[in-house]
Amino acid sequence: MGLSKRDIEHVFDRLRSGVVPERGLDTFAVGIERQRGELHRLLDMAKSGEGVFKFLRGGYGCGKTFLARLAALDAQDKNFATSFVVVSDNDLHFHRFDDVYRKVMQELGTAACPRGALPDIVDRWIGKLEDKLIDSGADQNAADFDERVAKEMNADLAARTHGAPCMCPVKPCAYRSHRACPT
Repeated sequence: MGLSKRDIEHVFDRLRSGVVPERGLDTFAVGIERQRGELHRLLDMAKSGEGVFKFLRGGYGCGKTFLARLAALDAQDKNFATSFVVVSDNDLHFHRFDDVYRKVMQELGTAACPRGALPDIVDRWIGKLEDKLIDSGADQNAADFDERVAKEMNADLAARTHGAPCMCPVKPCAYRSHRACPT
């Protein structure tokens, strides 16, 4: 995999600053085949519906951040959304769940949108549901189209959560506000 001039500059600039680069890691990821293989195994398990997590531990400078960033990039290559958040005593305290959750959502990324991807993810999801309705004969200009999309969103959420009750069902007005302000 070749790097663009911009990526090469990013890598060297980050390394000079003592920080792990956010991209281009694959080019110098050597000697970690076993660890990377384990992470790929866990990604495959997650893709098949198994919930998994992995803790990385080790001393300062052993490569935890490097491996975590590489795992996030590998996951994005497999169509996962990822979020890279560092919890520390100085910046983000783990016991402040609202702050942690906000940071996770801010840092959510995909291969197409490396950071701040939540609006893009939601927009693509809604677009797919709209297309599904239109393909099945629904008129997007019909008065009840918004209600039908909201109903489809709730049904899709229920299917994705295996029937677990949704804590906040999608209301047609929420969908209409999304349509009024496309990103």
